[in-house]
Amino acid sequence: MFEQRAFFTYRSLKLEPEGLRFTERQLNAYNELTIAYEDLLPLGTARYRRVPVRLTLLCLFLASACVRAVADYQEYGIWTVLVFFALFGLALAYTVKKCHWHFVITTGSGNLRFLDLGASGRQLPAVLAQLEAYTVAHLRRKYLRVNALEPTEAQLERLTWLRDHNVIKQAEYEQYKQKLLGQGSQLIGPVGFSLN
Repeated sequence: MFEQRAFFTYRSLKLEPEGLRFTERQLNAYNELTIAYEDLLPLGTARYRRVPVRLTLLCLFLASACVRAVADYQEYGIWTVLVFFALFGLALAYTVKKCHWHFVITTGSGNLRFLDLGASGRQLPAVLAQLEAYTVAHLRRKYLRVNALEPTEAQLERLTWLRDHNVIKQAEYEQYKQKLLGQGSQLIGPVGFSLN
């Protein structure tokens, strides 16, 4: 369904029969997680920018060293000033490389984090919409039924859960609730018709 490779990291999402499988491989770690479709809803998104604090502080320290070396140019010499500027430039370039946006898919049981880079970052909203549509369709197929042989309370709880997680609309909920409670069979004639 979705794969992302960036900075020695591999992340993927796959739709499996038992749930959504999230895989993450890094240089020193491997994580695999399966989230049941019942635990995915409500789905949402967030974006945030990660800024490496230690590297930013190092850049500020080197910038102050550069300013001091330029101010005391006669004392330090040209090579020291050039070395400070080179270190500052390298630290600044590395800090800018480490600053990147994250795209987070929030689920009912946790968050799945991806880098928001290039083409894969632009795909993530469409992947989320596809995931939500598949989850709703799966839950409707699995749970949206009324059976006269099962306990009424359990079925009513299931219908309420489906409505609360936006799997079914309020009108559908009322229709299935009437069918479950047997109120639909008590109507005589069309709605609004009176026998007076």
